[in-house]
Amino acid sequence: MAKMRNRQLTIIDACEVSGYNRDQLKGLLKKLPQFTERATLPRVARKFTPQEIAVLRVIFILEDHIGINRSKTISVATLLSKALSGPKKIGKNARLFISFDPISVHYDEKGRPDHDGVILSLGTIFERVDQYLMPSNISRQADLKLGPMLVTNEAKKSVA
Repeated sequence: MAKMRNRQLTIIDACEVSGYNRDQLKGLLKKLPQFTERATLPRVARKFTPQEIAVLRVIFILEDHIGINRSKTISVATLLSKALSGPKKIGKNARLFISFDPISVHYDEKGRPDHDGVILSLGTIFERVDQYLMPSNISRQADLKLGPMLVTNEAKKSVA
């Protein structure tokens, strides 16, 4: 994931990236084991990691775009978190293989699943999270369009 902004990520950020509205997201969080186990204080904003926001985006796509019901997405939520956590090579062809019978989630760039399920491309999900987390005043180095430049001793003398 991209270098994150210096502020902590809250439910507003999670809504912006995931696609859920605030009420939908709060309802989902009440049912997800990785969030119900975490103690929160009243009137203190819940904090999210970029990885958690990516998981919420995957769940949104499964529910909203593919039409998988909430009980099924909740059944794989912990496995989604594990599959999207930790250092791993992130490629353009990164995918999740998600099966509901038997329940399994696998992160892969190649290969084929050995049973029926959903194959979800992660490229657009990672891109959406990264675009949100990158400060807007920083552009990619590729956008600078710097060409080759000749540096000679004369140029160094005129600068000094």
